[in-house]
Amino acid sequence: MNELNRRKQDVCGTRARYMNAGCRCDLCRAAWAAHQIEANKSRRERLADTTAVEHGKATTYANWSCRCEPCKAAHSVVMRQQAQSRKDRLAADPSIVEPGRAATYQGWGCRCEPCKAAASAYEAGRYERKKARRETS
Repeated sequence: MNELNRRKQDVCGTRARYMNAGCRCDLCRAAWAAHQIEANKSRRERLADTTAVEHGKATTYANWSCRCEPCKAAHSVVMRQQAQSRKDRLAADPSIVEPGRAATYQGWGCRCEPCKAAASAYEAGRYERKKARRETS
């Protein structure tokens, strides 16, 4: 990392600090929100020109945030194919994933008891963290 980027990460109120240093103070959150608003505005302007992007593709959904029906349908097809591919690979060789993890339950579709328990514990903890955030704000 060069010196300029390192200095940006040391100063609150920059999107670099938000993204790279993980700072979530009000100044950094505001900088990140302003960046997102500007990026989304630019993306919407480019999407308004229908000749700028090719609709009906999963990449248009992912890269351009297009939510037209053809793009949503294409993205849905790709996601289903990827999920099925993971399940097929898991069925063929269960040793490719670590059992007893919430990520294995969610991402790979493993339904063994240790994975179910890990996913359940994760969701319970997530609920508690969300509840605690609501109480502090």
